[in-house]
Amino acid sequence: MIKGEERMVEDLDCIIYTEASRDTLVKILHELSFEEDNGCFQKNHNEIIIFKNYDRNPEKRSEFPDGFLYFQLYLEISCDESSQIKIDDQASFISLILKEFWSKNIPAVASCDYEHLLANNGGYKSKEIPWPAPDAS
Repeated sequence: MIKGEERMVEDLDCIIYTEASRDTLVKILHELSFEEDNGCFQKNHNEIIIFKNYDRNPEKRSEFPDGFLYFQLYLEISCDESSQIKIDDQASFISLILKEFWSKNIPAVASCDYEHLLANNGGYKSKEIPWPAPDAS
């Protein structure tokens, strides 16, 4: 990390686009010891809400590298600003979630101001992560 970079990243929030079912995501978040309250998951001063992606497009989702914008769901991860979490700790937290998805062969790509600090740069342009196959026509 470049000296002073920690101050340059002000927004610790993150979105993870994923091509998994809601039930699968809920199961994984429970496995990672997130507490759930009415569909909202909490851990380490972060709150996660799962949303349906209304831009979902079964044809475009397999296009590399920008097809992730068309995955079926996304997780909105909001960090409690009063928690004083350091950027490296937040990047490790997000990377943990991404690695868990990838280890289960679930396509997932993060979008945030600190992607360069995440595992596989958050998945963007990474050939190392799972990616959805084109739909058979």
